[in-house]
Amino acid sequence: MKIEVVRNLLQDKAGFSPLFHESEEKSLVFETEDNKLIQQELELLRKNFWNSGLEVWISPQRVAVTKAYKSYTYFEQSWRQDQIIISDLLNYLHLKYKNNLYFLIILEFDPSNELDNKLIIEKNRAEKNAKYCRKYLIQDDIDLERIPFFFNLEAPIEESFSYEKKFIDKLVMETHGLSPNVIQVIHKYFEPEIRSALNDKVALRVLIEERLGEEENNADLPTIN
Repeated sequence: MKIEVVRNLLQDKAGFSPLFHESEEKSLVFETEDNKLIQQELELLRKNFWNSGLEVWISPQRVAVTKAYKSYTYFEQSWRQDQIIISDLLNYLHLKYKNNLYFLIILEFDPSNELDNKLIIEKNRAEKNAKYCRKYLIQDDIDLERIPFFFNLEAPIEESFSYEKKFIDKLVMETHGLSPNVIQVIHKYFEPEIRSALNDKVALRVLIEERLGEEENNADLPTIN
């Protein structure tokens, strides 16, 4: 996987932009937790990242650090030290970013057969290491699918509602003798307002009665124990 692919996804699909920008002032593009950050600290932070080949990206919700490793040996020897450098960000990031810091480790090499098992073990070791930040190793397109902010979050929601619709249709079609009022209750049950009231059964019954406008036919309503 080439780092250019990940850069494009960060910018075009996930709404990230570079954390540092080029200017004479060499300022950060985000509000730090400590607004009294002095110039020397900022310059040291920037140089440590650049000298280590670490790129920092920011979105309104999270911060991602990327780095490309061009050999297994370099990856094995460097990722632990790189995570320590990344931890310096925690001294400056606003509180909302501290639990949303990601390290995207991009492997720009094809492992040989004799290195395959070693690479699998080291990848698992890195991803299970939650120290300082969450880590994702990216070697091919399948790895990209595991990164939550590269997903289109609307798709699972639409699919979920599709399954609910199929369930309702099947329930109504295969259950004979139900009154129209009960069928209406089935449909209303899946609305967010109804589902949020599930923990209060009295409130749920009142809400169903109000929504259906059938208070005079309470005998047709299913009993809520």
